[in-house]
Amino acid sequence: MYKINLKEYIDEIKQKKNMFFDYLFLSGLVLFHLVNNAIWLIRDTCPPAWDQSAHLCLSLRYLELLLHPTRDLILNLMRVSHYYPPFFHLSLVPVHLLFGISADWATMSLVVYFAFLIIGVYKIGSFLYCRKVGLLAAFLVSMYQSIIYMSRFPLLDLPLTAVVTWGIYFLLRSRCFKEKKYAIAFGVVSGIGLLIKWTYVFFIFFPVSFTVFKSIREIDKRGIKNFLLAVFPFFIITAPWYLYNLVPIIQRCFQAATIGAAEGDPHFLSINSFLFYFWNLEKQVQFLFFILFLTGTTKLVKEWKTNYQNRDNLIILIGWIVVPYFVFTLIGNKDGRYTLPFLPAVSIISAFWVFSLKKEIWQKIVVYSVIIIGLLQCISFSYGVFPDIVVFNKLHLSLFRPPCRGNWKHKEIFDFIMQINKEKKDFVIARVLANHQAFSSSIFRFYTMSNRLPVMPKGYREPLGEFSDYLLLKTKNLGPAYTTDKYLAPLAEIEKQLLSFTRVFSSVGCFPLPDGSEAIVYKKEALPAWEWQEEFSLAKLSEKIKESFFFAGISSSENFHIKIIPYNDEKSLKGRFEKIIITGDLLNIEGIEVSEMRVELDNIHINFYKMWLEKKLVILSLEKIKPRIIISGQSLEKFIYEKVPGIKDVRVKFGKEPLKGDFSSIVSLEITGKLRFLNRYFKTVIKGKIKLDSREKSFYTQVDKIKCWFLRIPHFIYASSTNQKFSLLPTVDWPVETVINVLETIENEKLIIKAGIRSKNE
Repeated sequence: MYKINLKEYIDEIKQKKNMFFDYLFLSGLVLFHLVNNAIWLIRDTCPPAWDQSAHLCLSLRYLELLLHPTRDLILNLMRVSHYYPPFFHLSLVPVHLLFGISADWATMSLVVYFAFLIIGVYKIGSFLYCRKVGLLAAFLVSMYQSIIYMSRFPLLDLPLTAVVTWGIYFLLRSRCFKEKKYAIAFGVVSGIGLLIKWTYVFFIFFPVSFTVFKSIREIDKRGIKNFLLAVFPFFIITAPWYLYNLVPIIQRCFQAATIGAAEGDPHFLSINSFLFYFWNLEKQVQFLFFILFLTGTTKLVKEWKTNYQNRDNLIILIGWIVVPYFVFTLIGNKDGRYTLPFLPAVSIISAFWVFSLKKEIWQKIVVYSVIIIGLLQCISFSYGVFPDIVVFNKLHLSLFRPPCRGNWKHKEIFDFIMQINKEKKDFVIARVLANHQAFSSSIFRFYTMSNRLPVMPKGYREPLGEFSDYLLLKTKNLGPAYTTDKYLAPLAEIEKQLLSFTRVFSSVGCFPLPDGSEAIVYKKEALPAWEWQEEFSLAKLSEKIKESFFFAGISSSENFHIKIIPYNDEKSLKGRFEKIIITGDLLNIEGIEVSEMRVELDNIHINFYKMWLEKKLVILSLEKIKPRIIISGQSLEKFIYEKVPGIKDVRVKFGKEPLKGDFSSIVSLEITGKLRFLNRYFKTVIKGKIKLDSREKSFYTQVDKIKCWFLRIPHFIYASSTNQKFSLLPTVDWPVETVINVLETIENEKLIIKAGIRSKNE
C-alpha cells in the first residue's frame, strides 16, 4: 500500500500556494503599471519628442516595407537604419497593424517589456536568494523613477533592460553553461538583446567572460560545448544585420562620442565624469531607495567573505553594475538612461539586505515602508503630487513628468498647409526652424508619415529658403542651447525684414503654442522685382551668378560660362527660368578635378533678391538636372592621394563591362596603390563597378573586391558603405530629378557621365 509522506505533501501545498500568490502579486504589479500608464497617456497630449519620434518613424519605415514587399525585402530591411538594430522597431509593426498608427498605442506596447522585466527580476532574486527577495526586488525595480519614466516613451532603454535581465537569468540558471537548455536560451535572448541596442554587450560582457573563464579553468567540457551551442543561435540572429552595418556603426559611434562636449557633459577623465553615473543612480532610484542600495551593498561585501558557495553568482551580480558603470564613464557622451539596464541588479541587492535582517518584525517594517514610499513616488512622479515630500533634491524635479495638456498644433498646422496646397499633387518641403522637444522636424515627420501626408518636414539647412516650400518658425524657446546656434542667423534675417525674405516668403498663418510662443507658417510666394526691371538683363544676372557660384561644391574652373534661358519677364524677375546652362573646364568639385562639365538646370527657381542684391545663389526649387561630366583617372588618383593617409603609387583604370540584367550601362573601376601600415607599404587593390539602370532610373555603386597584400577583406565589412543605390527620380531627401542616360569610358583613362546632351565641342 502506497504511503503518503505528510510533510512532503504539506510542503507541496505550501509551494503551490506561494507560487499562486507570487504570480498573482506580479500580475497585479503589471496591471497597476498598465492602468497607471494608460491614465497618464490619456491625460498627456504632448507629442513624442526627438528620439521618440525618430524611433516611431523607423518603425513606420519597416511597416511600409513589410506591407509592400519586393525581391530585395531582406536587404531593404537591413538598410532602414545603419545605426539602430531592428528588433524593437519591428516589434511595433504588429501594434501599428492591430491598433492603428499612434504614438500612444506604441508606448502602451512597452508594458510587454515592462512585464518581462518584472518577472525576470523576480526570477533572478528567487534563484539567488528566495522568493521574498524576488518579489520585493520586482516591486522595487518597477517603482524606480527612471523605469517608470522610460516606460512612457517609445525608446530602446526599457526593452533593453528587460532583455538584459533575462540574459543574466538564463546565464545564472545555466550554471556555467552546464545546463544545455538554459545555455541555448541565453544565446537566443542575447541575440535579441544585441538586435535591440548594441550596448547590450556592455552589460553582459563581464558575466559571460567570467562564466566562460570558469568553465575553461575547470576544464568543463560540457560547459564549453554548451557555450558553443549558445553562440550558434546568437550568431544566426545577429550576424546578418551587424555584418552588413559594421562600418557605419563604427563611424557613427565615433561621431556620437563627440556629442558630449557640445551638450556640456564632463570630460571623460575628470572627477565629475567618474561621479556622473553615481549621482545619476541616486536620481534614477531616488534618495531613500538609493540608501537602501548602499546598505545592501555593504551587507553583500560582508557575505562575500563568508558565503563561498554563492560567491560566483555574487561576482556576476556585482559585475553587472560595475563594468557598465566604468564603460559609460569613459564614453564622452553621457545620458542618465544609458545605465538603466543595471537597475535590476540594484533592486536585487536592495531586496537582499531587507530579508537579511535577523528579526522578522524589522523585515516587515522595511517592506511595508518600501511599498508605501514606492507608491507615493510613483504617484508623485506621474502626476506632480506632493513633490516636496517625496523629493529630497530639487535637481530630481527635472525627471518629474506630469501629463501635459497643451495642444502643440501639429494637426492644425498641417491641415492648414494641406488646405493651401490642395491643388498640388506632389509632396512639399516644410523646414522647421526650431528643435524644441514638442516642436521639431522629427515630430512633424512622424505626424506626416502616420497620416500619409504629401509633406516632408525637414530641419533647417543653410542658406535660408533653399529647397523649401514652407518655413515653420517658433518664436521663442527654440530648444536646447547647444542646438539653437544654427537658428540665430536665419532668425536675424527674418527679423530684419530683408527683401530677400519678405518678397519671397510670406506669413500665411500663426498658431499660439502652450509655452507662450507662436508657430508662424511662411509660404514661398515670390513676388516680381519690378523696381529693377529697367536695369535687369540676363547677361547681368549671369555675371552675378558666375561671381557667386558654388553649386555642387565647385571651387575653381576655367572657361566657366553660364547661360540663362528665360520664360518671360515676369518670371525672370521672380527668379524662375526655363534653363540655366553651366559649362566649364578643369573644375574642382568637392576636391575632384573634372576635365569638362556641362550641366542643364531645368525649371529652376532662385531667390532673385538674394542674387541681385547680395550675389548669393539660393536655389528655391529645381525640377531636373541634366549633367555631362568627364572625370579622368588622373584626377581621381590625385584626389585619393590627398584624402587617404599613407598611400602612394595610386593608379585608377576604367573599363567597359558587358550588360547584365536591366542595366543600360556598366563601367568597371580598378584602383591600385601601396598603403602604408606599420612603416611598411602593402599593395592594395580595389575593384568595383558603376551601374546605370535607365529603365528604373537608378544609379549604383558597387565594390566587388578589396585586397591588401595577400589579405582579401570580407565583402560584408564594406558592402553597406560602398554598395549603394541612388534614385535618379525626385525623393524626399533630394527633390530633383537627375537625368543620366549613358556611362562611357575613353581609352580606360576617362569616365563620361551624361544625360544624352552634347558637349560644347560636339
